[in-house]
Amino acid sequence: MAKRLIPSLNRVLVEKIIPPSKTNAGILLPEKTSKLNSGKVVAVGPGIHDRDGKLIPVSVKEGETVLLPEYGGTEVKLGEKEFLLVRLLQNRKPYFPERNNSLQSFHMDPEAARTARESLDLAFHMSNILDTGLDRHTLSVLIALCDLGQNPEALAAVVKELRREPSSSSPMPTSSSSVH
Repeated sequence: MAKRLIPSLNRVLVEKIIPPSKTNAGILLPEKTSKLNSGKVVAVGPGIHDRDGKLIPVSVKEGETVLLPEYGGTEVKLGEKEFLLVRLLQNRKPYFPERNNSLQSFHMDPEAARTARESLDLAFHMSNILDTGLDRHTLSVLIALCDLGQNPEALAAVVKELRREPSSSSPMPTSSSSVH
């Protein structure tokens, strides 16, 4: 009986592609080339719901080849094959290879390029917060809030106001505080 794993929410099951260690002519490829993580999508979850309850489908389809993150995902073994269960971020698309399936011809999907530019802008705004002494965890929470639609400048102003407080037991700024 064949085992089948059906991903939930915005998760994707990917079968890892083992890159060749040498060319057809017998030339050994550099180790760096063999570390390229790519895989074939074998199962896709239905997606996630936004705040209004609207379903946001997963941006990849079964059979597509995608690049995988170096770290992250859950390794799954079904039979003799190894898979990776990866959670896709909302409205994010992975890199897709050109249709000739050459590992050297990866390009970024136009929607992913737009999202990457937005992420770079977000990182720039969040980097202004770094001089306030925030730890990595707090910064990651702030980035997650921005990813959910919060204004980075407003979050930076709140953090700077909190850092000015003389003691850690001081109350949070109230809604009457001017944070724009």
